[in-house]
Amino acid sequence: MTRTNRRKLILGASGGLAATLLGGGPMLAWSTDESVVTETRQGKVRGIRTAQAVLATYKASRPEASPADLYCAIRTSRFSGTGSTVIAERKTAQGGAPAYQYIFSYRLEAKLPGSARPIGAMHGIDIPFKFDNVEHTSMNGTGNVAGARPERIKAGRNMSEM
Repeated sequence: MTRTNRRKLILGASGGLAATLLGGGPMLAWSTDESVVTETRQGKVRGIRTAQAVLATYKASRPEASPADLYCAIRTSRFSGTGSTVIAERKTAQGGAPAYQYIFSYRLEAKLPGSARPIGAMHGIDIPFKFDNVEHTSMNGTGNVAGARPERIKAGRNMSEM
């Protein structure tokens, strides 16, 4: 067994990245028309049938989600989730120590500018939680990156114990 096979691997992905990157303004992604999701995704996946299959899978797992929520979930998965899954699968195929994967979906209490949509889990926001440092983590002194929600304390403790 090689040295890397003896080490467990923990991979994370942000669950709300696309919504944060797209912003809250008047964008195509915030449409309530479901066709926007399949038409927009058509260029990103292998054809309209695959785009429709992807949409159907996401709709089945999120029956209450709006078209905008579905679009953001698909974009987020493609950006940060798929790569983590491939790495975890390859690590598992090597044998030895296990691979673990998580999707961090913590939402801040702040809203995306110009919307009522909470800021979703953006790239790197899980780091203060992973190291149980959610009480005093600021970005350029502008406020706590982990937000002010009281449940952040328990979430930080839980994640640091992984």
